[in-house]
Amino acid sequence: MRKGMWQKLRILAQFINQPWFIWGDFNAIMATQDRVSRHEVTMADIQDFADLCSDTMTTEIPWRGDYFTWTNGQMGVDRVISKIDRALGNGEWMMKFGHLTVEVGDPFISEHSPLSLRFERRNSCIKIPFRFLNVWADHEAFQSIVTKGDAAVKIEQARREIIECQQEMKKGYTYRLRMMEKAARDKLEKWSLIEEKIF
Repeated sequence: MRKGMWQKLRILAQFINQPWFIWGDFNAIMATQDRVSRHEVTMADIQDFADLCSDTMTTEIPWRGDYFTWTNGQMGVDRVISKIDRALGNGEWMMKFGHLTVEVGDPFISEHSPLSLRFERRNSCIKIPFRFLNVWADHEAFQSIVTKGDAAVKIEQARREIIECQQEMKKGYTYRLRMMEKAARDKLEKWSLIEEKIF
């Protein structure tokens, strides 16, 4: 039943090009540290779920609270605790709602910890660190976007350097300023040629 549902998610993911997230009890682990029991976790235990995340191009949404979300209720050597409840988001979700987190609550009467999505207003005064998602590197346009962006930044930087040199030259011409302007012009020419090759 689980694999049938996962196959439906894979099919659905092919047609989604907007923010999308999936959450709940996947009854599967993503990493070896996601289960503590007397039985060793194998790569086969995590492969199916890793494939699902890869095929749907989703990653885990940041969370707060307890790491483990399920227990079998046993004690001693028979006790098993796992992280099998999670929330996953696609790249568009992470770009638009990357500031949202999942709260892992206390299980109370259930064997599972409840998950809740924390909707907090984004504080524009707080700088959010850049978070690179590996799924971006798999996108067919990744390399050209990164290279185009880098070239555009370098071109703009060279233009600013030329303008600054020329403004300083108006105040007083020196050989040093002339060499700085030449270096900036060379840099502008180099990055302009690179940008032309990209397009």
